[in-house]
Amino acid sequence: VQYDQEKAKQLLDDAGWAVGSDGIREKDGKKLALRYVSFGDSQLVKSTAAAMQKMLKDLGVDLSIVEKPSSEFSRVFADRDFDVVTMSITSSEPFGVTYFKYTYGSDSQLNKSGTGTPEFDAKIAELEQIPDREAQTRKANELEREAFGQYGIMPYANGPQLVASKKTLANFGATSFAVPAKENIGWAK
Repeated sequence: VQYDQEKAKQLLDDAGWAVGSDGIREKDGKKLALRYVSFGDSQLVKSTAAAMQKMLKDLGVDLSIVEKPSSEFSRVFADRDFDVVTMSITSSEPFGVTYFKYTYGSDSQLNKSGTGTPEFDAKIAELEQIPDREAQTRKANELEREAFGQYGIMPYANGPQLVASKKTLANFGATSFAVPAKENIGWAK
């Protein structure tokens, strides 16, 4: 997925969202207004929300930012009380295909966007039956691009991670979304 403002505008135009007199898109008399729910008081989260708000406004989308305390995280997700939310998905499984269904399946509890179709679920079931790991990974990459086209789950960042540790600590450090097995962490000789 690439940042392409002109393509985004075209997709919104094609979907019938026309720019209104105030610059906000409208369709059938309804403005394109979304709620971005964030949690806690992290300055990084606040800056990310503000940047997202600005980028969407440039497309004609009115994004309001709703700040919630971290204690409401579970309730907000259980009730799907958001239009836009950011979250990360981590996996300790070296073959991410294992979690493909849980991430993109239409009836998965992890798929908080609720996007998906029975047809796409059938493709996921076929993916799970591919016996060769390399072929399965290639097919998963293909299906993930298709999932992004549903505009429910979209990657937006895989940012830097900083970790400080003693030089002799082995198999520990910045891992992004990986979760190293604890038994592999130790001291180098």
